[in-house]
Amino acid sequence: MRSWHGVVATVIGGLAIGLVACANDGSSAIVEGGIGAEFDAEFDAEFDAEFDAALSVPPNFLVERTGGPTAAREFRGRPFNQSARSLSNVEFRRFGNGALVFDKHFVEAEGLGPIFNETSCLSCHLDGDEPVVAEPDEVGPGLLLRLSVPGVSETGGPVAEPTYGLQLQDRANDGASPEGTVEVAWETSRVTYPDGTVLELRRPQFSISALLAGSLHPDTLISPRITPTMT
Repeated sequence: MRSWHGVVATVIGGLAIGLVACANDGSSAIVEGGIGAEFDAEFDAEFDAEFDAALSVPPNFLVERTGGPTAAREFRGRPFNQSARSLSNVEFRRFGNGALVFDKHFVEAEGLGPIFNETSCLSCHLDGDEPVVAEPDEVGPGLLLRLSVPGVSETGGPVAEPTYGLQLQDRANDGASPEGTVEVAWETSRVTYPDGTVLELRRPQFSISALLAGSLHPDTLISPRITPTMT
């Protein structure tokens, strides 16, 4: 199992090997990115052999993970941050590059905005934690509102709200205005079980205020969404 945090060490180590990996005739064995082609080939051959050997052994479902050779065995509090163990060396570097982009906070100069929901993937898909739906009078990270009107689009999906599209963008760059502000109120109700136990349940009621371009379509359907954990 390898965490993407080791990608920097992998790249630097591979670069050092690539710099000294020269053939007897003096020609360089360096490939794109500074990683030695011979090193990659040897690593991938060994890994492929281990992978094929693992597939030839009948699984013991009492101890084996359902992912088999792809399953990570160390979580360290971030199970979704682990790469599949069956990745080749090249695939693992690609995984690490993707993880760096996932964690990056973008700014206006890089094309963010003028309206958006968050500045990074990680801001919504939280760091191994479950998103908080909302607190009284406060909407937590990882929650967004999908918008639609009744009907089915030509592609079989929902029909976008005519003015604001399929998703409300509730943040904006400096000097710009968000499409609207998400507000939440809580309805409480009591439920009595057959054994006499009484529980109080809360139900969130979402609304949108300060709409930038006028009112929503009168038949607008609002669907709150919680982002899944991905890191």
